[in-house]
Amino acid sequence: MWKTFLLPVLFLFAYQFGYSQNDNDIRLANEYYTKGEVEKAKILYEQIAHDLNKIPQIHNNYFYLLLSTNDFKTAEKYIERLIKKFSGNLYYRLDMGLLYKAENKEGTADKYFKSIIDEIATNAYLVRHASNYFVTNQLHDYSVLAFAKSRLVLQNPYLYSLELANLHRILGNRDKMVEEYLNYITSNPSNIRYVKNTLQNLLTETEELESLENLLYSKIQDDPSNTVYPELLIWVNLQQKNFYGAYIQARAIDKRLQQEGNNSIDIGIIALDNGDFKTASIIFSWIVENFQGTQNYYRARMYLIQSYEMRVKNSYPVNKEEIRKVINDYQKLISELGKDKSSLDAMRNKAILHAFYMDEKDSAISILNKVINAPIGNVTVKSQSKLDLGDIYLLQGEFWESTLLYSQVEKERKESPLAYEAKLKNAKLSYYRGDFLLAQEHLDIIKEATTREIANDAMDLSLLIKENSAFDSTEMAMKRYAAI
Repeated sequence: MWKTFLLPVLFLFAYQFGYSQNDNDIRLANEYYTKGEVEKAKILYEQIAHDLNKIPQIHNNYFYLLLSTNDFKTAEKYIERLIKKFSGNLYYRLDMGLLYKAENKEGTADKYFKSIIDEIATNAYLVRHASNYFVTNQLHDYSVLAFAKSRLVLQNPYLYSLELANLHRILGNRDKMVEEYLNYITSNPSNIRYVKNTLQNLLTETEELESLENLLYSKIQDDPSNTVYPELLIWVNLQQKNFYGAYIQARAIDKRLQQEGNNSIDIGIIALDNGDFKTASIIFSWIVENFQGTQNYYRARMYLIQSYEMRVKNSYPVNKEEIRKVINDYQKLISELGKDKSSLDAMRNKAILHAFYMDEKDSAISILNKVINAPIGNVTVKSQSKLDLGDIYLLQGEFWESTLLYSQVEKERKESPLAYEAKLKNAKLSYYRGDFLLAQEHLDIIKEATTREIANDAMDLSLLIKENSAFDSTEMAMKRYAAI
């Protein structure tokens, strides 16, 4: 029972002496202790204890032996002597309370521990060490009491928030744990990411997140000027995939801090990526209406068109009239942006619609060449445009043009995800043309790609080639299949 109470904690307060040639008695006592020869160890420890300089090296083992053998009278004399000689050592005083508990004197122990807690309440350093002692000895309630008392005496409601949050987590007091984490970020707002990561691991049930959400709404009402609570509420809504709820809070922060939609546009992008096109459209429309002339205005215009585009693409059958509307929207945006690097994304998106939805490949090729040859612009967009252009040439049967473009991207963007994507396209091109050996050489390299999706695609195609080659030495059937 008492073994868990007496872990080695004395080093926090007492000087540790290294063994010397004169410490053979300590070595022997510890050896007896380790082997379970209790009486031999006890006799030696009692002799060694006369030398106060050696107390730090034997205290935990000796004190445990006294408790485990119910030799409470000796233990009491021993601890009283230590307290008298080392009056400033808090741990020896706390050991006396542990002795009372071993004797089943719960009332005496409770009164004793509380008196120490009251005495040290103004000293945060001692409070933390006393709390560590209580936690080490499985007396968590006293640890909570020590922090709560000190917080009250020092008149600081946010003191020890992180320590109390961890304690309530251990005790299973989830609501109190969350409350303390909120106290923590109130006084340490820069650490909100740490709290988000912690809560993400701890709050896994829907009702737990809903409880936190309700608590945050209450906090916001009590302290509407504090932006920490709305920011955490945004996070809670995102965990629940309630993108509209997250937007409401983000919009409030943008208005209060005059941030020109910075927070809202981030939520809109997340909603778009998660397929909530309706909410994304609402968010981007609000930014377009309220922040004209800002950097976010044209970004929101672009994302608004993309939201509508994704909604059209995800309908079946795809309505070509709606696609034409999206193309016209892109053209209006391109005209407004002029020769600006921001317009290249819109041009590329427009070209893809021409090529793969409207069967207007000549228009797409013309646009993509303009993007690729533009004197300014994002290098990634230009590389992506080369891959798009290669795909169009592939559909037209112009294999040499395709492989040339794919190879350019491989060389220009070495070891990047785009380079591996280009290599995969080259491998597929070889497969489509029936050159399975060359395709396999490409695929063996791509299987080591850092992008899991590309590596998996390469693995699937590689297995397809190997499995079918094994049963068809002429490869005629697979060549016909690949060509189709």
